[in-house]
Amino acid sequence: MPFLYDESNIEDPDDDTELPPPRADQFVYMTADEYLGQPATGNFSILPITPLPPVQVEPRSMLDRVRSFIGLSGSPRDQNQWLEESMRKQLEHEQRSRQLLFSITVPALRDLGVRRVYCRFDGGNDEGFSWLDHYETREGNRIDVEALATQLHDTGLYDKLEVAGLKDEMRTLANNAGKSDASDSRKAALKTLLRERLVEEWAWVMLGGFGGGEYKMYGAFTVDLEECTVTDDPHAAPVVQNIEIAN
Repeated sequence: MPFLYDESNIEDPDDDTELPPPRADQFVYMTADEYLGQPATGNFSILPITPLPPVQVEPRSMLDRVRSFIGLSGSPRDQNQWLEESMRKQLEHEQRSRQLLFSITVPALRDLGVRRVYCRFDGGNDEGFSWLDHYETREGNRIDVEALATQLHDTGLYDKLEVAGLKDEMRTLANNAGKSDASDSRKAALKTLLRERLVEEWAWVMLGGFGGGEYKMYGAFTVDLEECTVTDDPHAAPVVQNIEIAN
């Protein structure tokens, strides 16, 4: 779980200067029970599921949209029910997307000899960030992400994810890569998938969201692709990207 630096009882200086960044020894490790009230290991499934159906958007007139926005369409109870249903559908869609991503990508990584992934996270207050440290084999050898993305591309992983219902997401990743060649843009999309998208989902499995509070935090976790587990590292080094820790 995260190492936390509590800022709730720290007052800002009277001269409007910024507080110095905390030292690593001022962070306190929080156990999973203290932070989440649950074990320090999260589980994910790679069981196949049916492809995602197209997102259904309820047709509404511009006037209805404006009325809904300013609260004039329907009773408060109807509006709350509509909002709750929309949130439920969004959550369900995200869960199915996560399951699809794991069920297709993890077996492909296993086939290429990947067994573990080490990831880090940091943040503060209402913001949390996660990123890849490295992929490795069963023997502990690190795997180059660029080469891994190329290998996954050659197995047809990009097309498999599109067919499964993640077409919009994959094409967004490819377009953001800024490559003129279609093959290069797909490889770049898979590289982003490896470095960011999968890590974000594993962080969700581990933490269930970063929550909020007056603190700074950092931590790390290991993903076991054979056991399909995400396990907290209680000895994570104070490696950060989005907060500052004093030497």
